[in-house]
Formats: sequence, structure tokens, C-alpha cells
Amino acid sequence: MRRNVALREGTQAHLEDGVKMGLVEVNMGEGDDQSEVILFVKNGGENEFTLRLDDTFPVGEQTWKVDRIEEVGNNRLGAVFSRID
Repeated sequence: MRRNVALREGTQAHLEDGVKMGLVEVNMGEGDDQSEVILFVKNGGENEFTLRLDDTFPVGEQTWKVDRIEEVGNNRLGAVFSRID
């Protein structure tokens, strides 16, 4: 069972039981604004979340959180998500 998922903007990961997680957009914060991501989770239905660092979100019966939001090379943006239960 996966505990971490790293995604670049515009990519998705296939988790167990047909669940998909996709990173739609990354907005890097400037000044006092925090960075945020727009993430979709497809698990039967599709849910879209706007999340900041350390925010949690449901993936089926599991809870996940935003671990990192960062540049991942070649001026691409991405994020790392971790399962916390």
C-alpha cells in the first residue's frame, strides 16, 4: 500500500482499488501568500481540493496530507502527498 505520492503539475497516480490522484495546478505563493495546489481524487466520484502545505484530505477511507510543494526541475512545479492513517 502506497504511503507517499509525488506528482508534477498535470500528472496523476493510480493508487490501489482503482483510485486516482491528480495534480491539476500548483500556485507558488509570493510574499505573504502561501503556496497551494489543486488536486483531484477519483474514487467512485471525483472530488477536487484546493490545499496548502500540511492540509489534509480524504482518499476513500484514508487521510492524506500535503507534505511539500516545490519546483521539481526544468521549471516544473510539483507536490508530495503522504498517507497519515
